[in-house]
Amino acid sequence: MVIELLSQAFQAEPVMRWIFPDERHRRTLLPALFDVLFAEHLAAHGETLVADDDGFPDGVLLYVPPGPPRQAADHAARLAARLEAAVGPHADRAVTLLDTLTGRHPGAPAHYHVAYCAVRPGRQGRGIGGALLRGLLERADLDGVGTYAECSTSRLLDLGVRHGFAPLPMIPLPDGPVVRPAWREPVGP
Repeated sequence: MVIELLSQAFQAEPVMRWIFPDERHRRTLLPALFDVLFAEHLAAHGETLVADDDGFPDGVLLYVPPGPPRQAADHAARLAARLEAAVGPHADRAVTLLDTLTGRHPGAPAHYHVAYCAVRPGRQGRGIGGALLRGLLERADLDGVGTYAECSTSRLLDLGVRHGFAPLPMIPLPDGPVVRPAWREPVGP
């Protein structure tokens, strides 16, 4: 259900339109992309917060908690191969996105990394994403560590700013949109 929700929520996002310019391909291949990203990385190393209504998720926030890197040295090659198998010629842009974001990701200090925050279309604008984000930020504050996020739209960055994130320099994708990273320092008691 998480992959279906991510696929629906990110269907019109600029970064996903850059990876999959053709709407038919995007609609067909986004579930495969999120399956690889979720199964290969986030399910193994991250955690998920879910807002549901009657057992069906309305929103999800996928994040990686602070700690030492848990990836094998050959992780990038395995991920690229899995993406190629899942999304074919679109894998090049997906790998470019991941490499670009990884290259700009802060290594220190220790922090929570918001990988994806998504709310089902039709339920957006009702505070679901904000509630999920608050849940993570409360944990980060208790742990005394910062939180890093990469926002694919100005709307998502605005949500972060409302919750104490400060925008960082934008990350341009080759011949594509920009990603808007942001950082939030922990708030003490």
